[in-house]
Amino acid sequence: METKVRFTLKVLVCSILLECLHRGNEAYASGDFPKAEEYYSLGINSVLPSETSQSCIRSSMLCYSNRAATRMVVGRMREALGDCLRAIAVDPNFLRVRIRAGSCHLSLGEPEAALAFFQDCLNRARDSDGGDSKIALEASEGLRKTQQTDEYFQRAWELLAANDHTATLRILNEALLICPYSEIFLELKARSLLGLRMYSDVIQLCEQTLVSAERNWTQSQQSQIVRGFRPGSSPKIWRSWATSKALFYVGRLKESLECLQKLGDFLALSGDESHIQEADLETLSQFIGLVQQLLQYKTAGNEAFQAGRHTEAVEHYTAALACNSEARPFNAVLFCNRAAASQALGHIADAIADSSRAVALDPKYVKAISRRVTLHTLIRDYGQACSDLRRLISLLETESSHQEFKQARERLASAEEDLKKSHPVDHYLILGLESSCTAAEVKKAYRKLALRHHPDKAGQFVVRTDGGEDGKDVGEEIRNDAERLFKLIGEAYAILSDPAKRARYDADEDLRKLRNRGATNNPSSENHRYDRTHRRQRDRWDAWCGYAHQYQRWQNGPDAAQPDTYARQSRYTNGGRSAEFSWDDL
Repeated sequence: METKVRFTLKVLVCSILLECLHRGNEAYASGDFPKAEEYYSLGINSVLPSETSQSCIRSSMLCYSNRAATRMVVGRMREALGDCLRAIAVDPNFLRVRIRAGSCHLSLGEPEAALAFFQDCLNRARDSDGGDSKIALEASEGLRKTQQTDEYFQRAWELLAANDHTATLRILNEALLICPYSEIFLELKARSLLGLRMYSDVIQLCEQTLVSAERNWTQSQQSQIVRGFRPGSSPKIWRSWATSKALFYVGRLKESLECLQKLGDFLALSGDESHIQEADLETLSQFIGLVQQLLQYKTAGNEAFQAGRHTEAVEHYTAALACNSEARPFNAVLFCNRAAASQALGHIADAIADSSRAVALDPKYVKAISRRVTLHTLIRDYGQACSDLRRLISLLETESSHQEFKQARERLASAEEDLKKSHPVDHYLILGLESSCTAAEVKKAYRKLALRHHPDKAGQFVVRTDGGEDGKDVGEEIRNDAERLFKLIGEAYAILSDPAKRARYDADEDLRKLRNRGATNNPSSENHRYDRTHRRQRDRWDAWCGYAHQYQRWQNGPDAAQPDTYARQSRYTNGGRSAEFSWDDL
Protein backbone atom coordinates (compact mmCIF):
# COMPACT_ATOMS: atom_id res chain seq x y z
CA MET A 1 0.00 0.00 0.00
CA GLU A 2 2.79 2.42 0.97
CA THR A 3 4.66 1.61 -2.23
CA LYS A 4 1.56 2.35 -4.26
CA VAL A 5 1.07 5.69 -2.53
CA ARG A 6 4.67 6.65 -3.20
CA PHE A 7 4.30 5.69 -6.84
CA THR A 8 1.14 7.74 -7.11
CA LEU A 9 2.86 10.76 -5.57
CA LYS A 10 5.76 10.45 -7.97
CA VAL A 11 3.39 10.31 -10.92
CA LEU A 12 1.54 13.33 -9.57
CA VAL A 13 4.76 15.28 -9.02
CA CYS A 14 5.99 14.43 -12.50
CA SER A 15 2.70 15.45 -14.05
CA ILE A 16 2.76 18.76 -12.15
CA LEU A 17 6.36 19.31 -13.15
CA LEU A 18 5.65 18.62 -16.81
CA GLU A 19 2.59 20.87 -16.74
CA CYS A 20 4.58 23.70 -15.19
CA LEU A 21 7.33 23.21 -17.75
CA HIS A 22 4.80 23.28 -20.58
CA ARG A 23 2.97 26.38 -19.32
CA GLY A 24 6.25 28.12 -18.64
CA ASN A 25 7.39 27.47 -22.20
CA GLU A 26 4.13 28.89 -23.53
CA ALA A 27 4.45 32.04 -21.41
CA TYR A 28 8.09 32.45 -22.51
CA ALA A 29 7.10 32.10 -26.17
CA SER A 30 4.42 34.78 -25.77
CA GLY A 31 6.85 37.17 -24.06
CA ASP A 32 5.26 36.97 -20.61
CA PHE A 33 8.54 36.41 -18.78
CA PRO A 34 7.31 37.01 -15.21
CA LYS A 35 4.61 34.38 -15.70
CA ALA A 36 7.12 32.01 -17.31
CA GLU A 37 9.47 32.38 -14.34
CA GLU A 38 6.57 31.76 -11.97
CA TYR A 39 5.69 28.47 -13.67
CA TYR A 40 9.31 27.30 -13.81
CA SER A 41 9.76 28.15 -10.13
CA LEU A 42 6.57 26.28 -9.25
CA GLY A 43 7.82 23.22 -11.09
CA ILE A 44 11.24 23.38 -9.37
CA ASN A 45 9.67 23.73 -5.92
CA SER A 46 7.36 20.75 -6.50
CA VAL A 47 10.35 18.35 -6.57
CA LEU A 48 11.61 17.11 -3.22
CA PRO A 49 15.40 16.89 -2.59
CA SER A 50 15.00 13.14 -2.10
CA GLU A 51 13.45 12.61 -5.50
CA THR A 52 15.00 9.67 -7.35
CA SER A 53 12.83 9.52 -10.46
CA GLN A 54 15.01 10.25 -13.45
CA SER A 55 12.04 11.65 -15.32
CA CYS A 56 11.30 14.17 -12.57
CA ILE A 57 14.97 15.01 -12.12
CA ARG A 58 15.39 15.72 -15.82
CA SER A 59 12.22 17.81 -15.90
CA SER A 60 13.46 19.84 -12.93
CA MET A 61 16.78 20.30 -14.72
CA LEU A 62 14.90 21.68 -17.74
CA CYS A 63 12.95 24.02 -15.46
CA TYR A 64 16.24 25.36 -14.06
CA SER A 65 17.67 25.79 -17.55
CA ASN A 66 14.56 27.49 -18.90
CA ARG A 67 14.24 29.73 -15.85
CA ALA A 68 17.85 30.74 -16.47
CA ALA A 69 16.94 31.71 -20.04
CA THR A 70 13.97 33.71 -18.71
CA ARG A 71 16.10 35.58 -16.17
CA MET A 72 18.73 36.30 -18.81
CA VAL A 73 16.13 38.06 -20.93
CA VAL A 74 15.24 40.45 -18.08
CA GLY A 75 18.88 41.10 -17.16
CA ARG A 76 19.11 39.05 -13.96
CA MET A 77 22.31 37.41 -15.06
CA ARG A 78 23.64 36.42 -11.67
CA GLU A 79 20.43 34.56 -10.77
CA ALA A 80 20.37 32.98 -14.23
CA LEU A 81 23.93 31.76 -13.74
CA GLY A 82 22.90 30.14 -10.45
CA ASP A 83 20.13 28.25 -12.25
CA CYS A 84 22.59 27.13 -14.93
CA LEU A 85 24.94 25.72 -12.33
CA ARG A 86 22.12 23.83 -10.62
CA ALA A 87 21.06 22.35 -13.96
CA ILE A 88 24.67 21.34 -14.72
CA ALA A 89 24.88 19.66 -11.34
CA VAL A 90 21.85 17.55 -12.27
CA ASP A 91 23.06 16.71 -15.78
CA PRO A 92 26.70 17.61 -16.61
CA ASN A 93 26.20 16.47 -20.19
CA PHE A 94 23.41 18.94 -20.97
CA LEU A 95 25.43 21.23 -23.23
CA ARG A 96 22.70 23.78 -23.85
CA VAL A 97 22.81 24.95 -20.24
CA ARG A 98 26.61 25.19 -20.39
CA ILE A 99 26.26 27.56 -23.33
CA ARG A 100 23.88 29.65 -21.23
CA ALA A 101 26.30 29.69 -18.30
CA GLY A 102 29.07 30.94 -20.60
CA SER A 103 26.72 33.61 -21.98
CA CYS A 104 25.88 34.78 -18.46
CA HIS A 105 29.54 35.18 -17.60
CA LEU A 106 30.18 36.98 -20.88
CA SER A 107 27.28 39.41 -20.35
CA LEU A 108 28.60 40.15 -16.86
CA GLY A 109 32.04 40.91 -18.23
CA GLU A 110 33.76 37.84 -16.79
CA PRO A 111 35.72 36.60 -19.80
CA GLU A 112 37.84 33.97 -18.06
CA ALA A 113 34.83 32.08 -16.71
CA ALA A 114 32.99 32.48 -20.02
CA LEU A 115 36.01 31.16 -21.93
CA ALA A 116 36.17 28.07 -19.71
CA PHE A 117 32.51 27.21 -20.30
CA PHE A 118 32.60 27.79 -24.04
CA GLN A 119 35.81 25.81 -24.48
CA ASP A 120 34.53 22.91 -22.36
CA CYS A 121 31.26 22.91 -24.26
CA LEU A 122 33.08 22.89 -27.60
CA ASN A 123 35.26 19.98 -26.52
CA ARG A 124 32.26 17.97 -25.28
CA ALA A 125 30.33 18.65 -28.48
CA ARG A 126 33.23 17.42 -30.60
CA ASP A 127 33.82 14.33 -28.44
CA SER A 128 30.19 13.22 -28.32
CA ASP A 129 28.93 10.55 -30.69
CA GLY A 130 27.94 12.14 -33.94
CA GLY A 131 28.76 15.58 -32.48
CA ASP A 132 26.32 18.43 -32.10
CA SER A 133 27.15 20.90 -34.82
CA LYS A 134 24.72 23.55 -33.58
CA ILE A 135 26.15 23.52 -30.04
CA ALA A 136 29.69 23.50 -31.42
CA LEU A 137 28.86 26.51 -33.61
CA GLU A 138 27.39 28.44 -30.67
CA ALA A 139 30.39 27.57 -28.49
CA SER A 140 32.78 28.74 -31.21
CA GLU A 141 30.85 32.00 -31.53
CA GLY A 142 31.00 32.44 -27.76
CA LEU A 143 34.77 31.93 -27.83
CA ARG A 144 35.14 34.51 -30.59
CA LYS A 145 33.11 37.10 -28.69
CA THR A 146 35.02 36.42 -25.49
CA GLN A 147 38.34 36.98 -27.20
CA GLN A 148 36.94 40.08 -28.85
CA THR A 149 35.96 41.59 -25.49
CA ASP A 150 39.55 41.22 -24.31
CA GLU A 151 40.68 43.13 -27.39
CA TYR A 152 38.02 45.79 -26.78
CA PHE A 153 39.20 46.27 -23.21
CA GLN A 154 42.85 46.63 -24.12
CA ARG A 155 42.07 49.02 -26.95
CA ALA A 156 39.65 51.09 -24.88
CA TRP A 157 42.14 51.41 -22.05
CA GLU A 158 44.87 52.58 -24.44
CA LEU A 159 42.59 55.16 -26.07
CA LEU A 160 41.37 56.42 -22.71
CA ALA A 161 44.95 56.84 -21.50
CA ALA A 162 45.58 58.90 -24.65
CA ASN A 163 42.48 61.05 -23.89
CA ASP A 164 40.87 59.99 -27.16
CA HIS A 165 37.43 59.85 -25.59
CA THR A 166 35.50 59.75 -28.85
CA ALA A 167 37.26 56.62 -30.09
CA THR A 168 37.08 55.10 -26.59
CA LEU A 169 33.34 55.59 -26.47
CA ARG A 170 32.91 53.97 -29.88
CA ILE A 171 34.90 50.91 -28.79
CA LEU A 172 33.01 50.64 -25.50
CA ASN A 173 29.61 50.84 -27.18
CA GLU A 174 30.60 47.87 -29.33
CA ALA A 175 31.89 45.99 -26.28
CA LEU A 176 28.68 46.63 -24.35
CA LEU A 177 26.66 44.98 -27.11
CA ILE A 178 28.44 41.78 -26.07
CA CYS A 179 28.82 42.50 -22.33
CA PRO A 180 25.88 44.79 -21.44
CA TYR A 181 26.29 44.23 -17.69
CA SER A 182 30.06 44.52 -17.49
CA GLU A 183 30.96 46.87 -14.66
CA ILE A 184 34.39 47.44 -16.18
CA PHE A 185 33.02 48.61 -19.52
CA LEU A 186 30.26 50.69 -17.89
CA GLU A 187 32.75 52.47 -15.67
CA LEU A 188 35.09 53.16 -18.59
CA LYS A 189 32.14 54.49 -20.57
CA ALA A 190 31.24 56.87 -17.75
CA ARG A 191 34.82 58.12 -17.74
CA SER A 192 34.74 58.64 -21.51
CA LEU A 193 31.45 60.54 -21.29
CA LEU A 194 32.94 62.78 -18.61
CA GLY A 195 35.92 63.42 -20.86
CA LEU A 196 33.55 64.42 -23.67
CA ARG A 197 31.57 66.68 -21.28
CA MET A 198 28.44 64.63 -21.92
CA TYR A 199 27.43 65.09 -18.31
CA SER A 200 23.71 64.38 -18.71
CA ASP A 201 24.61 61.07 -20.33
CA VAL A 202 26.86 60.22 -17.38
CA ILE A 203 24.04 60.83 -14.91
CA GLN A 204 21.59 58.85 -17.04
CA LEU A 205 24.02 55.94 -17.44
CA CYS A 206 24.60 55.68 -13.70
CA GLU A 207 20.91 55.91 -12.85
CA GLN A 208 19.73 53.42 -15.45
CA THR A 209 22.32 50.72 -14.71
CA LEU A 210 22.47 50.86 -10.90
CA VAL A 211 19.56 48.51 -10.16
CA SER A 212 20.75 45.75 -12.49
CA ALA A 213 24.36 46.23 -11.34
CA GLU A 214 23.45 45.77 -7.68
CA ARG A 215 21.38 42.72 -8.58
CA ASN A 216 24.22 41.13 -10.53
CA TRP A 217 27.03 42.15 -8.20
CA THR A 218 29.17 39.72 -6.22
CA GLN A 219 32.15 40.28 -3.95
CA SER A 220 34.33 38.35 -6.37
CA GLN A 221 33.99 41.21 -8.86
CA GLN A 222 35.76 43.67 -6.58
CA SER A 223 39.22 42.96 -7.98
CA GLN A 224 37.96 43.50 -11.53
CA ILE A 225 36.92 47.11 -11.05
CA VAL A 226 39.19 49.53 -12.85
CA ARG A 227 40.85 52.06 -10.59
CA GLY A 228 39.20 55.31 -11.51
CA PHE A 229 36.27 57.00 -9.84
CA ARG A 230 35.79 55.21 -6.60
CA PRO A 231 36.65 51.52 -6.78
CA GLY A 232 35.33 49.21 -4.09
CA SER A 233 33.01 46.34 -3.34
CA SER A 234 29.80 47.96 -4.56
CA PRO A 235 28.70 49.29 -7.94
CA LYS A 236 27.08 52.19 -6.11
CA ILE A 237 30.46 53.66 -5.21
CA TRP A 238 31.87 54.53 -8.62
CA ARG A 239 28.43 55.57 -9.87
CA SER A 240 28.02 57.99 -6.99
CA TRP A 241 31.44 59.41 -7.68
CA ALA A 242 30.80 59.78 -11.42
CA THR A 243 27.36 61.31 -10.81
CA SER A 244 28.74 63.82 -8.31
CA LYS A 245 31.44 64.85 -10.79
CA ALA A 246 28.90 65.26 -13.59
CA LEU A 247 26.61 67.33 -11.37
CA PHE A 248 29.60 69.46 -10.39
CA TYR A 249 30.58 70.11 -14.00
CA VAL A 250 27.05 71.18 -14.99
CA GLY A 251 26.99 73.66 -12.11
CA ARG A 252 24.57 71.75 -9.85
CA LEU A 253 26.90 71.95 -6.86
CA LYS A 254 24.29 71.48 -4.16
CA GLU A 255 23.17 68.21 -5.72
CA SER A 256 26.79 67.19 -6.21
CA LEU A 257 27.50 67.81 -2.54
CA GLU A 258 24.45 65.80 -1.50
CA CYS A 259 25.60 62.92 -3.69
CA LEU A 260 29.09 63.05 -2.19
CA GLN A 261 27.76 63.14 1.34
CA LYS A 262 25.52 60.15 0.65
CA LEU A 263 28.55 58.34 -0.75
CA GLY A 264 30.49 59.08 2.42
CA ASP A 265 27.60 57.82 4.57
CA PHE A 266 27.33 54.70 2.43
CA LEU A 267 31.03 53.95 2.81
CA ALA A 268 30.84 54.42 6.56
CA LEU A 269 27.76 52.22 7.00
CA SER A 270 28.83 49.47 4.61
CA GLY A 271 32.40 49.31 5.83
CA ASP A 272 33.64 49.58 2.23
CA GLU A 273 36.26 52.14 3.25
CA SER A 274 38.58 49.23 3.96
CA HIS A 275 38.51 48.36 0.26
CA ILE A 276 39.52 51.84 -0.88
CA GLN A 277 43.02 53.19 -0.96
CA GLU A 278 43.86 55.99 1.46
CA ALA A 279 44.69 58.30 -1.45
CA ASP A 280 41.20 57.75 -2.90
CA LEU A 281 39.56 58.63 0.42
CA GLU A 282 41.68 61.77 0.60
CA THR A 283 40.59 62.75 -2.91
CA LEU A 284 36.96 62.30 -1.92
CA SER A 285 37.47 64.45 1.17
CA GLN A 286 39.22 67.17 -0.83
CA PHE A 287 36.48 67.23 -3.45
CA ILE A 288 33.77 67.56 -0.78
CA GLY A 289 35.76 70.40 0.77
CA LEU A 290 36.07 72.16 -2.60
CA VAL A 291 32.33 71.99 -3.31
CA GLN A 292 31.49 73.24 0.18
CA GLN A 293 33.93 76.13 -0.15
CA LEU A 294 32.56 77.17 -3.54
CA LEU A 295 29.00 77.18 -2.24
CA GLN A 296 30.06 79.20 0.80
CA TYR A 297 31.78 81.83 -1.33
CA LYS A 298 28.80 82.07 -3.63
CA THR A 299 26.33 82.37 -0.77
CA ALA A 300 28.49 85.00 0.94
CA GLY A 301 28.70 86.96 -2.31
CA ASN A 302 24.94 86.91 -2.77
CA GLU A 303 24.34 88.00 0.81
CA ALA A 304 26.81 90.87 0.44
CA PHE A 305 25.16 91.96 -2.79
CA GLN A 306 21.74 91.87 -1.16
CA ALA A 307 23.02 94.06 1.67
CA GLY A 308 24.48 96.56 -0.79
CA ARG A 309 28.09 95.65 0.00
CA HIS A 310 29.05 95.32 -3.65
CA THR A 311 32.81 95.50 -3.19
CA GLU A 312 32.63 92.63 -0.71
CA ALA A 313 30.43 90.69 -3.12
CA VAL A 314 33.06 91.08 -5.85
CA GLU A 315 35.70 89.75 -3.47
CA HIS A 316 33.67 86.65 -2.63
CA TYR A 317 32.90 85.84 -6.28
CA THR A 318 36.57 86.37 -7.16
CA ALA A 319 37.66 84.00 -4.39
CA ALA A 320 35.29 81.34 -5.72
CA LEU A 321 36.65 81.75 -9.24
CA ALA A 322 40.22 81.50 -7.99
CA CYS A 323 39.71 78.03 -6.51
CA ASN A 324 37.61 76.51 -9.28
CA SER A 325 38.38 76.20 -12.99
CA GLU A 326 36.39 73.18 -14.13
CA ALA A 327 32.65 73.67 -13.58
CA ARG A 328 31.90 75.91 -16.53
CA PRO A 329 28.19 76.64 -15.88
CA PHE A 330 28.95 77.42 -12.24
CA ASN A 331 31.84 79.68 -13.29
CA ALA A 332 29.52 81.39 -15.74
CA VAL A 333 27.13 82.17 -12.88
CA LEU A 334 29.99 83.53 -10.77
CA PHE A 335 31.17 85.77 -13.61
CA CYS A 336 27.63 86.99 -14.25
CA ASN A 337 27.08 87.69 -10.54
CA ARG A 338 30.38 89.55 -10.31
CA ALA A 339 29.36 91.58 -13.36
CA ALA A 340 26.19 92.61 -11.52
CA ALA A 341 28.23 93.74 -8.50
CA SER A 342 30.73 95.59 -10.70
CA GLN A 343 27.90 97.32 -12.54
CA ALA A 344 26.43 98.45 -9.22
CA LEU A 345 29.84 99.92 -8.35
CA GLY A 346 29.99 101.75 -11.69
CA HIS A 347 32.85 99.57 -12.96
CA ILE A 348 31.33 99.07 -16.39
CA ALA A 349 34.43 97.74 -18.14
CA ASP A 350 34.83 95.06 -15.47
CA ALA A 351 31.16 94.17 -15.79
CA ILE A 352 31.40 93.85 -19.58
CA ALA A 353 34.46 91.62 -19.30
CA ASP A 354 32.79 89.29 -16.79
CA SER A 355 29.57 89.13 -18.80
CA SER A 356 31.59 88.14 -21.86
CA ARG A 357 33.35 85.39 -19.92
CA ALA A 358 30.01 84.09 -18.70
CA VAL A 359 28.63 83.96 -22.24
CA ALA A 360 31.76 82.22 -23.54
CA LEU A 361 31.53 79.54 -20.84
CA ASP A 362 27.79 79.06 -21.29
CA PRO A 363 26.63 80.22 -24.76
CA LYS A 364 22.96 79.63 -23.84
CA TYR A 365 23.12 81.66 -20.65
CA VAL A 366 20.23 84.04 -21.32
CA LYS A 367 20.78 86.27 -18.32
CA ALA A 368 24.47 86.83 -19.08
CA ILE A 369 23.69 87.79 -22.67
CA SER A 370 20.94 90.13 -21.50
CA ARG A 371 23.23 91.75 -18.95
CA ARG A 372 25.87 92.37 -21.61
CA VAL A 373 23.19 93.98 -23.78
CA THR A 374 22.35 96.35 -20.92
CA LEU A 375 26.01 97.22 -20.38
CA HIS A 376 26.68 97.89 -24.05
CA THR A 377 23.56 100.04 -24.17
CA LEU A 378 24.78 102.06 -21.20
CA ILE A 379 28.04 102.92 -22.97
CA ARG A 380 26.08 103.43 -26.22
CA ASP A 381 27.81 100.58 -28.08
CA TYR A 382 24.58 99.87 -29.93
CA GLY A 383 26.16 97.72 -32.62
CA GLN A 384 27.30 95.14 -30.11
CA ALA A 385 24.01 95.47 -28.23
CA CYS A 386 22.08 94.63 -31.40
CA SER A 387 24.33 91.64 -32.09
CA ASP A 388 23.74 90.27 -28.60
CA LEU A 389 20.00 90.92 -28.80
CA ARG A 390 19.72 88.89 -31.99
CA ARG A 391 21.55 86.08 -30.23
CA LEU A 392 19.22 86.42 -27.28
CA ILE A 393 16.12 86.33 -29.46
CA SER A 394 17.28 83.13 -31.17
CA LEU A 395 17.48 81.48 -27.75
CA LEU A 396 14.19 82.89 -26.46
CA GLU A 397 12.32 81.65 -29.52
CA THR A 398 12.52 78.09 -28.20
CA GLU A 399 13.31 78.45 -24.50
CA SER A 400 11.13 81.21 -23.05
CA SER A 401 7.64 82.64 -22.92
CA HIS A 402 6.03 84.90 -25.48
CA GLN A 403 6.40 87.89 -23.15
CA GLU A 404 10.16 87.41 -22.84
CA PHE A 405 10.50 87.09 -26.57
CA LYS A 406 8.39 90.21 -27.09
CA GLN A 407 10.50 92.26 -24.68
CA ALA A 408 13.69 91.16 -26.43
CA ARG A 409 12.23 92.22 -29.79
CA GLU A 410 11.34 95.62 -28.33
CA ARG A 411 14.85 96.05 -27.01
CA LEU A 412 16.29 95.19 -30.42
CA ALA A 413 14.03 97.69 -32.18
CA SER A 414 15.08 100.41 -29.73
CA ALA A 415 18.78 99.57 -30.08
CA GLU A 416 18.55 99.58 -33.89
CA GLU A 417 16.99 103.05 -33.79
CA ASP A 418 19.77 104.32 -31.56
CA LEU A 419 22.36 102.72 -33.83
CA LYS A 420 21.06 104.77 -36.76
CA LYS A 421 21.73 107.98 -34.82
CA SER A 422 25.48 107.20 -34.75
CA HIS A 423 25.92 108.17 -31.12
CA PRO A 424 29.53 108.06 -29.90
CA VAL A 425 30.28 105.70 -27.06
CA ASP A 426 30.39 107.06 -23.53
CA HIS A 427 34.14 107.25 -22.94
CA TYR A 428 33.76 108.47 -19.38
CA LEU A 429 31.55 105.55 -18.42
CA ILE A 430 33.93 103.07 -20.01
CA LEU A 431 36.76 104.35 -17.81
CA GLY A 432 34.46 104.63 -14.79
CA LEU A 433 34.95 108.39 -14.52
CA GLU A 434 32.84 111.52 -14.26
CA SER A 435 33.10 114.30 -16.81
CA SER A 436 34.68 116.53 -14.17
CA CYS A 437 37.68 114.20 -13.77
CA THR A 438 41.22 115.47 -14.10
CA ALA A 439 43.83 114.39 -16.64
CA ALA A 440 45.66 112.51 -13.89
CA GLU A 441 42.50 110.58 -13.04
CA VAL A 442 42.03 109.68 -16.70
CA LYS A 443 45.57 108.36 -16.92
CA LYS A 444 45.27 106.39 -13.70
CA ALA A 445 41.95 104.81 -14.70
CA TYR A 446 43.30 103.87 -18.11
CA ARG A 447 46.42 102.21 -16.74
CA LYS A 448 44.38 100.20 -14.26
CA LEU A 449 41.88 98.98 -16.85
CA ALA A 450 44.50 98.38 -19.55
CA LEU A 451 46.45 96.10 -17.23
CA ARG A 452 43.37 94.29 -15.99
CA HIS A 453 41.73 93.76 -19.37
CA HIS A 454 44.71 93.10 -21.59
CA PRO A 455 43.78 90.29 -24.03
CA ASP A 456 46.70 88.16 -22.84
CA LYS A 457 45.11 88.01 -19.37
CA ALA A 458 41.56 87.47 -20.54
CA GLY A 459 41.43 83.71 -20.08
CA GLN A 460 43.09 83.44 -16.69
CA PHE A 461 40.00 81.95 -15.07
CA VAL A 462 39.07 79.75 -18.02
CA VAL A 463 39.81 76.03 -18.05
CA ARG A 464 43.18 75.44 -19.67
CA THR A 465 43.60 71.78 -18.79
CA ASP A 466 40.70 70.47 -20.86
CA GLY A 467 42.42 70.39 -24.20
CA GLY A 468 40.50 69.68 -27.36
CA GLU A 469 38.76 72.01 -29.75
CA ASP A 470 36.05 72.98 -27.27
CA GLY A 471 38.51 74.50 -24.80
CA LYS A 472 40.29 76.32 -27.62
CA ASP A 473 37.01 77.78 -28.90
CA VAL A 474 36.15 79.16 -25.46
CA GLY A 475 39.60 80.72 -25.13
CA GLU A 476 39.39 82.28 -28.57
CA GLU A 477 35.95 83.76 -27.90
CA ILE A 478 37.08 85.27 -24.61
CA ARG A 479 40.19 86.71 -26.24
CA ASN A 480 38.16 88.25 -29.07
CA ASP A 481 35.78 89.85 -26.55
CA ALA A 482 38.77 91.10 -24.54
CA GLU A 483 40.37 92.62 -27.62
CA ARG A 484 37.16 94.51 -28.39
CA LEU A 485 36.91 95.81 -24.81
CA PHE A 486 40.60 96.70 -24.76
CA LYS A 487 40.08 98.69 -27.94
CA LEU A 488 37.18 100.60 -26.35
CA ILE A 489 39.36 101.40 -23.34
CA GLY A 490 42.19 102.58 -25.58
CA GLU A 491 39.86 104.76 -27.66
CA ALA A 492 38.40 106.30 -24.53
CA TYR A 493 41.86 107.17 -23.26
CA ALA A 494 42.93 108.54 -26.65
CA ILE A 495 40.01 111.00 -26.59
CA LEU A 496 39.99 111.99 -22.93
CA SER A 497 43.77 112.32 -22.56
CA ASP A 498 43.98 114.82 -25.42
CA PRO A 499 42.65 118.23 -24.26
CA ALA A 500 41.52 119.28 -27.73
CA LYS A 501 39.78 115.99 -28.51
CA ARG A 502 38.19 115.92 -25.08
CA ALA A 503 36.86 119.45 -25.51
CA ARG A 504 35.29 118.57 -28.87
CA TYR A 505 33.85 115.34 -27.40
CA ASP A 506 32.34 117.21 -24.43
CA ALA A 507 30.88 119.84 -26.74
CA ASP A 508 29.33 117.14 -28.93
CA GLU A 509 27.92 115.47 -25.83
CA ASP A 510 26.35 118.73 -24.69
CA LEU A 511 24.83 119.30 -28.11
CA ARG A 512 23.51 115.76 -28.30
CA LYS A 513 21.79 116.12 -24.95
CA LEU A 514 20.28 119.43 -25.91
CA ARG A 515 18.87 117.90 -29.08
CA ASN A 516 17.55 114.93 -27.22
CA ARG A 517 15.74 117.19 -24.79
CA GLY A 518 14.31 119.13 -27.67
CA ALA A 519 15.51 122.42 -26.24
CA THR A 520 13.97 125.35 -28.13
CA ASN A 521 14.55 128.15 -25.63
CA ASN A 522 17.73 130.09 -25.24
CA PRO A 523 20.05 127.72 -23.39
CA SER A 524 22.11 130.67 -22.14
CA SER A 525 19.22 132.28 -20.24
CA GLU A 526 19.21 132.23 -16.47
CA ASN A 527 16.28 129.77 -16.26
CA HIS A 528 17.84 127.32 -18.71
CA ARG A 529 21.48 127.52 -17.74
CA TYR A 530 23.16 124.24 -18.45
CA ASP A 531 25.77 123.04 -16.00
CA ARG A 532 27.68 120.46 -18.04
CA THR A 533 29.28 118.58 -15.20
CA HIS A 534 26.22 118.04 -13.02
CA ARG A 535 23.93 117.54 -15.95
CA ARG A 536 26.14 114.81 -17.40
CA GLN A 537 26.06 113.02 -14.08
CA ARG A 538 22.30 113.33 -13.81
CA ASP A 539 21.61 112.41 -17.43
CA ARG A 540 23.75 109.30 -17.31
CA TRP A 541 22.16 108.17 -14.05
CA ASP A 542 18.63 108.86 -15.35
CA ALA A 543 19.41 106.81 -18.46
CA TRP A 544 20.83 103.98 -16.38
CA CYS A 545 17.85 103.85 -13.99
CA GLY A 546 15.29 104.32 -16.74
CA TYR A 547 16.73 101.53 -18.85
CA ALA A 548 16.81 99.17 -15.90
CA HIS A 549 13.18 99.77 -14.98
CA GLN A 550 12.00 99.66 -18.58
CA TYR A 551 13.12 96.04 -18.89
CA GLN A 552 12.27 94.64 -15.49
CA ARG A 553 12.59 91.10 -16.85
CA TRP A 554 16.38 91.39 -17.20
CA GLN A 555 17.37 93.21 -14.04
CA ASN A 556 20.88 93.07 -12.68
CA GLY A 557 21.63 90.85 -9.71
CA PRO A 558 23.23 87.58 -8.65
CA ASP A 559 22.04 84.60 -10.58
CA ALA A 560 20.09 81.56 -9.43
CA ALA A 561 19.46 77.96 -10.36
CA GLN A 562 16.55 79.42 -12.34
CA PRO A 563 18.46 82.32 -13.93
CA ASP A 564 15.46 84.53 -14.67
CA THR A 565 13.43 84.26 -11.45
CA TYR A 566 13.71 87.43 -9.41
CA ALA A 567 12.77 87.66 -5.76
CA ARG A 568 14.89 90.21 -3.87
CA GLN A 569 15.98 93.81 -4.38
CA SER A 570 19.27 95.61 -3.73
CA ARG A 571 19.46 99.39 -3.79
CA TYR A 572 22.42 101.42 -5.04
CA THR A 573 22.50 105.12 -4.13
CA ASN A 574 24.25 107.84 -6.09
CA GLY A 575 23.96 111.46 -5.13
CA GLY A 576 20.57 111.05 -3.47
CA ARG A 577 19.20 108.91 -6.31
CA SER A 578 18.76 105.20 -6.17
CA ALA A 579 18.49 102.34 -8.63
CA GLU A 580 17.18 98.88 -7.95
CA PHE A 581 18.96 95.73 -9.07
CA SER A 582 16.91 92.56 -8.77
CA TRP A 583 18.60 89.82 -6.77
CA ASP A 584 17.97 86.09 -7.03
CA ASP A 585 18.08 83.49 -4.29
CA LEU A 586 20.58 80.76 -5.10
